[in-house]
Amino acid sequence: MKKAKFGTDFQNNRANYWLYEKYSFDLHPEISKNPDKLLWPEITDVAKTDCRNLHEPAMKDKYIDLIEQTFDFPQDEFSVEDNELNFHDIPLMELIKQYGTPLKITYLPKISQQINRAKRMFNVAMAKVDYKGSYNYCYCTKSSHFSFVLEEAMKNDVHLETSSAYDIHIINALYDGGIIDKDRYIICNGFKRPQYVENIAQLVNDGFVNTIPVLDNKEELDLFEDAFTKKCKVGIRIVSGAVTAVAMAFVTPPVLDMLKRSLRAAQRA
Repeated sequence: MKKAKFGTDFQNNRANYWLYEKYSFDLHPEISKNPDKLLWPEITDVAKTDCRNLHEPAMKDKYIDLIEQTFDFPQDEFSVEDNELNFHDIPLMELIKQYGTPLKITYLPKISQQINRAKRMFNVAMAKVDYKGSYNYCYCTKSSHFSFVLEEAMKNDVHLETSSAYDIHIINALYDGGIIDKDRYIICNGFKRPQYVENIAQLVNDGFVNTIPVLDNKEELDLFEDAFTKKCKVGIRIVSGAVTAVAMAFVTPPVLDMLKRSLRAAQRA
């Protein structure tokens, strides 16, 4: 088979490169003998699309086409045996026969594998630079609200990150189920709408001592000051150009006043 020859601009355009490899007469001379195969198929839909260009290759709309142009397949998790697809040695066709489609599968062992992989990577990096601090993995609850996913994640001594008022109910459910205690770090990111602020304050006031709301703007200081009855830690998102950092502090009323003065001064400057 011939190798594609193209310049840098063409190579950087992955769509053009893919089309070239798939349909080029240079690379696939057999196509030139029957070019009709590349034309759009006949459309019988009542919508009667009128924007077809019959001189363009047919659109590839099968799932396997997406896989072929996006991934190196098969990957470690997948294998093909007797022309049927397995996922972690689980025959998917058997599951489809039993449960039908569409079907979403969550492979729980992979969650723990990836969490521990991240921990190892950070430990190696920290050792290389002689970093004296600690690393705390926080599972993002918005990535999956399913209880079996969260319970699997919590088996790995991790903490939690929230982004909405709804997520706080998940924290309470995990605590009520004995899955977490009140010493876990609860990092509260996201825009602080009134219900979210109220739910965060309820966690703090109920004794979740490591609940850390991360402030996105100075107005949120007033919301938290009015809602909290106990002192708490707070994160401050500092944005400078393309760099975003989160600083943590132990906040008491005098510290809140100091933060307000500093933010207002920075705003005037």
